[in-house]
Amino acid sequence: MANQTQQPDVESVERFRETSRTLTASMLALVVMIAALAVSELLAEGFGARVLTVLSLLTSILLGYIILFQQRRNDQFHDTYSSFYKSELSRRSGIAIRRINSSDELTSQVIETLADAIDAKDEYTTGHSYRVSEYARLMGEALGFSSAEVEALRREALLHDVGKIGIPDSVINKVGRLTEQEAKAVQSHTTLGGDILSKLVSLPGASAVARYHHERFDGGGYPSGVKGSAIPAHARIVAVADSFDAMYSDRTFRKGLPPDVIRGELEKGRGTQFDPMYLDVFLDLLAKGKLDPVFSLSSRMRIEGTQAEFRVKLQEQLEEEAREIINAKMPLTSASCDAATRLKSAKSALALKYSQRFGLVVITLVPKEGVTISKTEQQQALAATGFAAKNALEGVGVCSYCSGNQLLALLYDTSDSSVDMLLQRVYLDFFRLVDNRRFDLTHFEI
Repeated sequence: MANQTQQPDVESVERFRETSRTLTASMLALVVMIAALAVSELLAEGFGARVLTVLSLLTSILLGYIILFQQRRNDQFHDTYSSFYKSELSRRSGIAIRRINSSDELTSQVIETLADAIDAKDEYTTGHSYRVSEYARLMGEALGFSSAEVEALRREALLHDVGKIGIPDSVINKVGRLTEQEAKAVQSHTTLGGDILSKLVSLPGASAVARYHHERFDGGGYPSGVKGSAIPAHARIVAVADSFDAMYSDRTFRKGLPPDVIRGELEKGRGTQFDPMYLDVFLDLLAKGKLDPVFSLSSRMRIEGTQAEFRVKLQEQLEEEAREIINAKMPLTSASCDAATRLKSAKSALALKYSQRFGLVVITLVPKEGVTISKTEQQQALAATGFAAKNALEGVGVCSYCSGNQLLALLYDTSDSSVDMLLQRVYLDFFRLVDNRRFDLTHFEI
């Protein structure tokens, strides 16, 4: 690898947003969507058809975002286009979902991709769907659910806000009180999400969770006003997890609330907004510190300026340190080597500057013993390592290549348990992309 830090070649959501503001891009998206569906029809039910169908689904979402909501004036809704889009999105999503139901691995990838796309619409809630899914998973385990049901609940929670794909960014990120029309648009994400997921037979509970997670235990919620046990159990669980994370996260109109204050707010909703049984389970996990590794991933920045500016500064700092290590030809072999000592000093300086704890991890790509690896295969595996790290660290850290087989991952505002959780995500994403019979990952923390 050249003596220059490289970044993973992963297209960002921000680039999608910029592209989506042009009419040319919208027409191109339409052509791609139609072509993908047409070709997939000719490919029977093979893997190629499912891949093209996934591309079609994501392009359909992008198309709707472009055409419907970015071409209006003065943030006024066009009811005719809105009705058409919701119908068309549901129809095409149904086609795509039917095609991917037979592949659990592909379904998982689509679910996580959609969750990331949803969260990217709100710059203040990056990682929201993931955190809600982890809260729900922990609640399911505490309730004694089977491993299969826990995993289903986790995936359902990941998709609980999928209907927000159909809500304009200007409404989601609006500072100030929503108009009546805007409030109705936000509430419609429950029914739209339920419709989109209704054909996902491999995850039958997802539609109900998306549709009913804003219902109240006393019947005062939306969209249907059902109450008590008429609300699906998984939706009642997600309602508690979703409310906690919404209060904990920084928003356009307020800073996030501390856990102790949120506990009091949740108690106020006992028996009215929340099912008392599931609320007790959540509060017990909170009191025992079982949720700390998850909500610490919100990573509130105690610095001046925006989170984006903070990430840019950290990225530049990390790249500079990586360049120095590469240029000095200092191998990163252990937490006590010379290069690690240098990095440890840089990490301490950052902690002092920003008054928060940082985690610094070296991730190494290792070919399996006795396996012959080509240069191209090595490069592809390293790119997959970078993608997995960037995906896992979105909103909670930055990463940079520092040699031909190593990455540096800098995590901010971390605890030991949150570092472990993030590394588990890196490993999970990596082995979805790379054959574990040919490569392995190792890591050590500095």
